[in-house]
Amino acid sequence: MSITHTVQSGECLSSIAIDYGYNDWEKIYNHEDNSHFRSLRPNPNIIFSGDEIIIPDIVTKTEPVEPDIVNTFVAVGTKPYLNLRLAEHIEGRPLSDCAYQLSYEHNGKEEVKEGILDNEGKLSLKIPGQVKDANITVTTNDTTHTQYSWKLFIGHPDPIDTKAGVAKHLINMGYLEAFTQDLLMDKLQEEANEMSETIENSWRAFSAAVEDRAKAIKSWSPWISNINNQHRDADMAIKSGSSAQPISVVAPETTSLLKKFTQ
Repeated sequence: MSITHTVQSGECLSSIAIDYGYNDWEKIYNHEDNSHFRSLRPNPNIIFSGDEIIIPDIVTKTEPVEPDIVNTFVAVGTKPYLNLRLAEHIEGRPLSDCAYQLSYEHNGKEEVKEGILDNEGKLSLKIPGQVKDANITVTTNDTTHTQYSWKLFIGHPDPIDTKAGVAKHLINMGYLEAFTQDLLMDKLQEEANEMSETIENSWRAFSAAVEDRAKAIKSWSPWISNINNQHRDADMAIKSGSSAQPISVVAPETTSLLKKFTQ
């Protein structure tokens, strides 16, 4: 029976697939039950904490084997890639053709990958889907041999079409200093608090209006009862041949209802 998984910060489709016993995240992403998820996140590399995705049942497959020989089976799946573009902090020039060292922990062991960035400061590496953080150090290829180091939180930034995502991407790219980061995050929190306060005030106003209307309706009950009694007395007087007294009752806090009853 399929289940619904709620995406957590730091997860990607590859890590989710591995957690549920899949070696290919596309089998989950392209499943017919996830059509809404695909329309919400057309780029499978960018998913949002809080997204819900359906995990279908794993379909088992049986293959015949030959006795007394080695039977070889190949698990077909997709490998996740870490794609980065690195640039200088101040001027934003790409760190072209610079040496890098990337380290991360996997299955309790530290793994290190080394290489050279391309002429645009980019790298593309296969890494295990379960890796959620890593460290990278880049050394410039000029005479200064300046080193830049970053702590990578893989899969943590929110999508770029959200305010929090914009803030985190700007922070990661080095465009926001520490105090600016705090101000921006405080501003986002302030907006969230204002929205919550607006909703709460609207609800209070609605509740008060409902309560006032209920009190008004309750205050009309004696008046309506009096009207009904006078109509009854008038009907009895007409049936007995006596002259009926005119109906004249002032409605509480209204004159429009009086007109409707006396016309």
